[in-house]
Amino acid sequence: MSEFIDILSETGEQIRQISHNMMPGELVKFGLVSAVKTTLEHVENNTLKTQLYTHDLENRIDQTKEIHTFRIIQEIVQNVLKHAKASTLNIHLNRYAKNLSVLVEDDGVGFTSDIENNTGMGLITIKNRVAYLNGKLHIDSSKNRGTSYNINIPL
Repeated sequence: MSEFIDILSETGEQIRQISHNMMPGELVKFGLVSAVKTTLEHVENNTLKTQLYTHDLENRIDQTKEIHTFRIIQEIVQNVLKHAKASTLNIHLNRYAKNLSVLVEDDGVGFTSDIENNTGMGLITIKNRVAYLNGKLHIDSSKNRGTSYNINIPL
């Protein structure tokens, strides 16, 4: 009986985590910068050091753009955790007059396949979200030199 209760409790925790990941309360209440900070705090450990740099994001941007930008960053972070074997992950969020610049860099193993034609679901999701926001995405990666995602989203 206690094994059943443990499984049920674990399932409840997983559902809560999925729900939180779908729409983090912090993103809704405090915005993109705060939600990204919290995400990085959760993934940083002894083998991965993270840093967030921001410019001119004291005021919130459009909620739809915040949500999609956060989802893009989440997907990139998950890719880094799963595949990159990186020791550092840096995220730069810069607001300019007409656009939001997102630069995510890691020092991991990089891609060994054609980036533009990569059919991995993570990259497809990132590309689709950037396209939905009428943004531009440039990925630069090479074996053993890490990866950088440079995204510009019009505001």
